[in-house]
Amino acid sequence: RLEVTGEPVRVREEVNVTIADEAQAYGGMDGTLIYVPRGADDRTLVWVDRDGTETPVRAEPAKYRAPRLSPDGTRIAVSIDNVEGGNIAMLDLREESMQRLTSRPGLEGVPMWTPDGDRIVFAYGNGTRPEEVWWVAADGTDPPERLWADPMRPGMAQSWADERTMLINTFDVTGQTDWDIGALTMGDDGRWTWTPVLQEPGGQGEPMASPNGRLMTYLTGEIGTLRIMVTPYPEVARGTPVSAEGTASYARWSLDSSELFYRTGRELMAAKIDVEGEVVTVASPEMVFEDPYFFREFGPRDYDLASDGRFLMLKDESSVPRWINVIRHWAEGLKELAPAK
Repeated sequence: RLEVTGEPVRVREEVNVTIADEAQAYGGMDGTLIYVPRGADDRTLVWVDRDGTETPVRAEPAKYRAPRLSPDGTRIAVSIDNVEGGNIAMLDLREESMQRLTSRPGLEGVPMWTPDGDRIVFAYGNGTRPEEVWWVAADGTDPPERLWADPMRPGMAQSWADERTMLINTFDVTGQTDWDIGALTMGDDGRWTWTPVLQEPGGQGEPMASPNGRLMTYLTGEIGTLRIMVTPYPEVARGTPVSAEGTASYARWSLDSSELFYRTGRELMAAKIDVEGEVVTVASPEMVFEDPYFFREFGPRDYDLASDGRFLMLKDESSVPRWINVIRHWAEGLKELAPAK
């Protein structure tokens, strides 16, 4: 009878772990170990003009997700995936320095700057999805602080509707509506209160308030049939489609609220949007540029928009040819690291 005894022993540190937390290693019956070295799934930050011209951001490759530019455009908040989940870091573009702001095990992701640029809001969860809303000082001087948590309504912040109100996605654990959209508002006493904004069967996600506060976009449908909708805000009405059904997702408003960008997995698209009273008019979307950059059909928005009109994208370095390591007779060395008793 086989039995596990003794304490775990680390036998290889440089094995790559995918975004799905899968170690890319295989041990054969003949004692051979084959593995992909760490860094194979790293991504780089790049600027992309509307004509598709690419300029790299001076930062070391890492498993970046959800880059977000600060209000003044001088810093980037980003989550960095790791084997325990992910943490929040801040890249100072002026000093070309990276500072890690959180370090707990679990999922810390989906960063969002406060309007004054002093703090970074983020989602935290110990499981497979974000559950609580936290924030941390952008300069790292204060520890992270929990703003809101509800075990019956786990969620994550997505955008600011005004200086005291965040639009958040929440998951209905009762199963009545799936993903919902709510508003999290800070009162005069500093406490945050949740109120519903849009709760319909089938689920809605990725709420993005326009900078002028008059419109809100959201995602509806399932993978393969996703569609971006736009509605007046805060008096929410029946949504007007922006995109056709498909893989469209990750909407981002232009700074003047006149244009909406989104991704399909193949192109970055843009649609002109106008509102008169309760009437929203959406022009036919047009391709901005072909989009070969890092893309997942489900997860946080993995790009951002700068004040000069450039897009901050993630470039997947896994598309670059790489090597695998092969170690013969690896099992013999393993006996020395973890000798049988």
